[in-house]
Amino acid sequence: EPYGCRRMLWYEKTGAETDFPINNNEHIRRGQFFEPIVARLYKKTTHRKLSKAPVLVDTEFPFIRGMPDRVILTMKDVPSHLLVPGFQRPAPLEIKCPSRRVFMKLRQEGLSEAMILQLQHYIYLLGASFGSFAIFCAEIAEMIHFDQERKEEIIRAIRAEAKAFWE
Repeated sequence: EPYGCRRMLWYEKTGAETDFPINNNEHIRRGQFFEPIVARLYKKTTHRKLSKAPVLVDTEFPFIRGMPDRVILTMKDVPSHLLVPGFQRPAPLEIKCPSRRVFMKLRQEGLSEAMILQLQHYIYLLGASFGSFAIFCAEIAEMIHFDQERKEEIIRAIRAEAKAFWE
């Protein structure tokens, strides 16, 4: 499992001491290094105003939380089908800086299921009508981005799974 398991998630969310080493590999370091650069590139490419994101907490279930890399503050140049009435709030932006192989796969096939779930989680916490991924490959200095609309069926499943996880 490239993004961990339920046990690893529990350690991360509770702050408990892990019984395994935390993986701070070159992929994580690359993402941390390039994140501010990719945010500027996304802003320049899309003409959308960005801000750093706060920790987001569900008011009904405070154990459901998340922190996207940025929030999109302006809806300029956002396709109209993504702007759902009643959900005109800041939208999440998640930034990834994968290896060239993974980048090419994402460019060809689109977002992975894990990425879709991550973005829908942030869309839910922000009450947004859409979210966006900025994917940057440092090896070829290329960025692609994907907008994703709010999907209520996925959000309901995320809430149910998160609630069951903590009970």
